[in-house]
Parts: sequence; structure tokens; C-alpha cells
Amino acid sequence: MNLLFGLALLPLSVAVLVGGMAVIRAVGSRLGWSAELQRKSVHVVTGLFAMSLPWILPEAWLVYTLLAVAVVVMLVLRLPAIANGIGSALHGVERKSWGDLMLVAAVASLHFISGQATEPVLYLLPLAVLTLSDTAAALAGVKYGQIRFTVEDGQKSLEGSAIFFLVTWIIAMAALLLLSGVPRANVVLLSFLTAAFATLVEADSWRGFDNYFVPVGVMLLISLHMDSSPQELLLLAMGFLVTLYMLTTFGGRLLGLTDHAARAYAAGIFMISTVTAPQNLVLPVVLLITHAVARRLNPDNARYPDLDMLAALAAISFISLIGGLAAGRTAISFYAITCAGLILQMAVLAAVHRSKAFRFGIWAGAGAILFAATISVIGLNGLAANWHGEVAWITAASLLLCGAVAFAWPGFLIDRRHAKTTVIALIIPLSSYLVLHFGKGVA
Repeated sequence: MNLLFGLALLPLSVAVLVGGMAVIRAVGSRLGWSAELQRKSVHVVTGLFAMSLPWILPEAWLVYTLLAVAVVVMLVLRLPAIANGIGSALHGVERKSWGDLMLVAAVASLHFISGQATEPVLYLLPLAVLTLSDTAAALAGVKYGQIRFTVEDGQKSLEGSAIFFLVTWIIAMAALLLLSGVPRANVVLLSFLTAAFATLVEADSWRGFDNYFVPVGVMLLISLHMDSSPQELLLLAMGFLVTLYMLTTFGGRLLGLTDHAARAYAAGIFMISTVTAPQNLVLPVVLLITHAVARRLNPDNARYPDLDMLAALAAISFISLIGGLAAGRTAISFYAITCAGLILQMAVLAAVHRSKAFRFGIWAGAGAILFAATISVIGLNGLAANWHGEVAWITAASLLLCGAVAFAWPGFLIDRRHAKTTVIALIIPLSSYLVLHFGKGVA
């Protein structure tokens, strides 16, 4: 593609996007459309446009440049002076949502990961689900929803979730039949599993995070199980259902989880289990349990701490996965170290009302156990994953830092606990990964 022509497409694309929002705003105002209908109309237009990006802009750098410009535009649309005009088509629903920015992040992730696999279905199917299933569910729920269930930012309807499931199942079967080589015997089962997983994620996401979790989760599930046998898919489905049942049945009693948080935890644990070996699931699960204990014994001021913890774990998981793919060297060892650091912070914070000697004992004892567990998990991942060599000193340094902050300044972690503890837990593993990666030469 001619460079000047490619550059000319960027402002044109942004103009079309903003112009489309203005048209929807004008038409919606004239016809009396609700804020939700206007927002979903924008959702469909932007989703269909995103699906066409690899063919409109065949150069990857043009796509990522356009997405960066889109982020700037969406942030501008959040400004009060603009949000009441054109921006109301996006933000007219009275709830705090980052759905527009999550959509851009999802498109970037899908474009990058599917580009590695050279499978168009891995890009088109997730965006089709997000664009069509989500819109159908929202509109059906508004018009016909009678049976309601509570989520973090309000209520959703069982009827809307049923429509989401059916539309996703149909889209997945059509896409897998037409755009992939998945055996016909597997299409129905894989599509069913995809629809069930996506429906749970969509129903229990919050603040617009479903715009990221649904498409990227669908893409990972499909990409990893396109070649799985029917027996493997059945076992995967059974594992998903058992996890969901255990958490929804016992999560409230044992961990104090709401029904919403229990379902969200089930989706998160299932997603991690599909992309990594079983040993790498241990520390994330322990993290969620330890956080539940800390939340009971030493609450922070978050409205929905369980969901915030899951969001932090999801962010670390996706950053580790996509960052490792981009760099060409897996980050799974550093993911384990980060989870261990978060666990230690939660363990020390849980003992904040006990004596300093007791808290120090928790720091030292839990730190020693976590050090041994983390080194064991990393060792089980094999030689390819351990390209970095010895990481015992990195693990020890990270646990020392995390424990020290939680022990010395617990008050600092009352406000925005999950964001702060995540940043602290990332400092040493992330910097060590970058130093080791570039020190060994770019892969």
C-alpha cells in the first residue's frame, strides 16, 4: 500500500467514526431513541468497522495508529463539554463504563494475536460475538426482560442472556464451518462451549470490561481448542460446569462471595485454565482465596473488592500472555512471581489488627512457603519456559518488597488496594523480564 494513501485513510476513518456518532445522535434525538439504543447503535457501527480493519488497512502499523487515535478521540468525547453532545451516543447510559476503551484494546489484542495464527476466524468470530450478540442481548433484555439478576452496576435479564447465548452459538457454528477447518463433529460442541463461556462473561462483567473479556476470551478458547477431540471438549465443558457449580454453591459460604462474584471467579479460573498448564493455575486460585480472607479481616474501601481483585488478576494475565507473545519469550515465570507477591501482600494485610510480631511471622512464614511454591511451579514449566535461567533471587526480592510494603504501610493500601498492590507486585518481575529479555537479545 502506498504510504501517503495509507496515511490519508487515518483521518478519514476517524472522521467517519465521529460522523457516524453524530448521525446516530441526531437520528436518535429525532426518533426518541433511548440512550441504550443509541449506544448500541454506535456499538454495532464501530464493531462492523473494526471487523473490516485488516482488509481496509492491510499494514499492521496503520491499524495500531488508527486505534491509538481512536483512544484519544474517545477520551476527548468524555470531556463534559462534549459528552453532552456527540459523546452522549456513547456515554448516555447512567453508569460508569470503560466499554469504548475496552473495545479498542480488544481490537488491538485480537489483531495482534490472530495475526500470529493467520486464521481470519480468530479475528472475525470474537468481534462478531461482541458486536451482534451483545447488541441483541441488550435490546432484547430492555424490551422483554422479566427475570432479573443483580450485577455490580445494576441488573440484567435472563431473557437477554438467553438471546446472547443463542446468537453466539449460531454465529460460532457459522464462522467455524465457513472460516476454519474444525471437523464438523466438533463444531457444535465447540460452538456450544464458546457460547456458554461468552454468555457467562458477558452477564457478569462490569464497567464495560465485557468489551475486552468476551472477544479476547472467545479468541483464546477457539484458538486453543480448534484441534481438540470431542472427548477433550466434553472434559473441558465438565470442568467449566463443575467450577461454576462449586463457586456458586459454596463461594458465598466459604469465601463470602456474592453470586455475581462467584460466577465471575468461575469464568476467570476457567479462562486461565484453558491457556496454561495446571500448575500455573495454583497461584492465581490461592490469590483469590487469600484476597477473600484479607477482605473479611481487613476490608478496604472499594465497593466491589472481589470484582476489583479479579480485574487485577485478569489484567496481569492478559499482559503476561500478550506481552510474552509480542516479545517472543513467554512471561509465565514472571506471572507466577507477580501472583506470589500479591498473595503475600494479602496475607500480611489480613493480619493487620494483630501484633507486629505476629504480622512479621506471617510475612516470614508465608514468604518462605510462597518462595518454595513459586520456584516449584516455575520448575514444572520445562526448559522452553525457563529461557531466563535462575529466578530465585528475583522471586526473593519481589516477595521481600511486597511483604515490606504491606507490613510497614498497611494504611497506604486501604484506598485503591487492588491497583496499588498490583503495581507493587509487578515492579520487580516486570523490570526483571525486560532486563533479561533485552540482555539475551531480542528473540
